[in-house]
Amino acid sequence: MARSSLLALCLVLAACSSSVVPTPVTRPARTFAPSPFDPVTLRYPVTAAAFIGALNEGREADALGLIDEHFTFGIDCDYANRRLWYMTDREAAAYWLHLRIADHDRIDIVRSLDGGTYTSALRFEVRRSSDSIRGAGYPGGAIQPRANLVLRFNVEGSQVVQWVWEFGNYPPLVTPFPDCMP
Repeated sequence: MARSSLLALCLVLAACSSSVVPTPVTRPARTFAPSPFDPVTLRYPVTAAAFIGALNEGREADALGLIDEHFTFGIDCDYANRRLWYMTDREAAAYWLHLRIADHDRIDIVRSLDGGTYTSALRFEVRRSSDSIRGAGYPGGAIQPRANLVLRFNVEGSQVVQWVWEFGNYPPLVTPFPDCMP
């Protein structure tokens, strides 16, 4: 009896152990590859340079052609009236562009930055000059805003859909864009 019990126990253990232990599975070795490349991002600097170049050279039609028909929102400084200028659509952006060119606005890129937390965007440190800035008495007739310029692009990367300033560079409780305010 002891022998049959021992044999039964061995059979049970053998049956259990074969069903519990998985058969080894071979899987391919893990490789580390860069994230997928999006060729559209290569267009962002080209579009930004074309837009800013057209603005600086007073080529209004060319600059307007680089503003997407679905322009979403923009904000800029009106240095002549010391207030913020809001653009809510392409028509408002076109009017803003017309006024900036008439004011001989010039944007010089000091440094290019990555898009930060913004999608489809580039950020820039800039130096800016215009008739209004000179008239406001800024030293040298130019200003380097503490806010970074952020340009966002359409899905093709060929047009600007947003022109904003990154106010996060200011301490809390400071009026947004104090460079612009009285």
